[in-house]
Amino acid sequence: MQTWWTPRRTVVFIAAFLVAALVVSGGIALLKVHEATADWWPSAIPTRVQYAGRNYTCFGAGPGFTTGLPARGHTIGGGIIFAPSVEPDTFIVVSDGKRIVECPLSGGL
Repeated sequence: MQTWWTPRRTVVFIAAFLVAALVVSGGIALLKVHEATADWWPSAIPTRVQYAGRNYTCFGAGPGFTTGLPARGHTIGGGIIFAPSVEPDTFIVVSDGKRIVECPLSGGL
């Protein structure tokens, strides 16, 4: 008597399950990047940077300077965040090694 479920179907089922799990985990990772930066892919200077519990907007921001600003952290894409040591920070500066961008605080103080 031949059974419906064969070892080959078991392997196919497990492979399909693993592929589906990888697709779902990749989608969750992209959603987390989008939630944090408003971009779908990590970049050194993202559209939005989260620093010290606040959101800063780097989209369309002008050139910045790092003179006198200590490095305070990194963006999700590996850029360096420079911020003044005085609170409240109304701006931060983000650098990717080639560009330096000043990012103002989103929404005010």
